[in-house]
Amino acid sequence: MGIVIHQNISKSVTRDEWERVYEETLVLVQAFPLGEMYTTTYEGEEFTAVYRTKERKHDWGIGWAASMDYDTLYGAEEYTLPRDLVGDGNPDPEAGDGMMGAMPICMDTWSDERFSHTYSLWGNKTQGKPYHM
Repeated sequence: MGIVIHQNISKSVTRDEWERVYEETLVLVQAFPLGEMYTTTYEGEEFTAVYRTKERKHDWGIGWAASMDYDTLYGAEEYTLPRDLVGDGNPDPEAGDGMMGAMPICMDTWSDERFSHTYSLWGNKTQGKPYHM
């Protein structure tokens, strides 16, 4: 088994609500020693480097990613958070609590439609790595 970090956000969340929450996460990202592997090009050569986590453009969109403790460079699974998670669509006021997205894990009921009204992020086993703590 193991310890898994999940993030389930109700699809009832509006774009404005998500924007405020996302901005708060940027404050936390600055406060903690999170790092990410990032591939870039310098003088025509591509290389991978470790950067402090911050909001930047990724192939999946604008947001932040963390995959290690920047102080120790001890890496583990990557966690990402997109700025535009909610998008321009209409929120679903009947979506219910975001915790409903965790129910299939507890009940082993993956096809029940009642549990599909969340944005389900993360879900990686932590392996007990320091940066997850």
